[in-house]
Amino acid sequence: MELDAEKLVTGFYHYLALEGKPITRAAAEQRMLEKLTRNLTEDIAPLLPPGVRFNDDGYTGFDLLNPEQRFQGATAIAISDEEAARLINEHFPKLKASELKYRALARRPGNQSRLLDLQREILGDPSR
Repeated sequence: MELDAEKLVTGFYHYLALEGKPITRAAAEQRMLEKLTRNLTEDIAPLLPPGVRFNDDGYTGFDLLNPEQRFQGATAIAISDEEAARLINEHFPKLKASELKYRALARRPGNQSRLLDLQREILGDPSR
């Protein structure tokens, strides 16, 4: 799929006009330069509806076009904060964090069976 730069820019100006917030080229370039010094996923959270979370644990930043990185995946699951806390307490009772970070958990061999059990429980529930 090819990027149609003209349509992209036209859409950008359309939404700026709807908001009544014009932006100069210099200001747009400055904003993009500032984003290069931080995680690009920071823009996502404000766009999500209440109660929806975004986890960027597997985010690789500006390396998305690296040919050695063969796969980029995304997934979503609908569970409440209470259900998430229950799952964490049940599968990782010694964990003090309120959010699971796969990379940190997967480093420990003892967590591999817990991660698989958690995945089986979540994927085994068709209501999610």
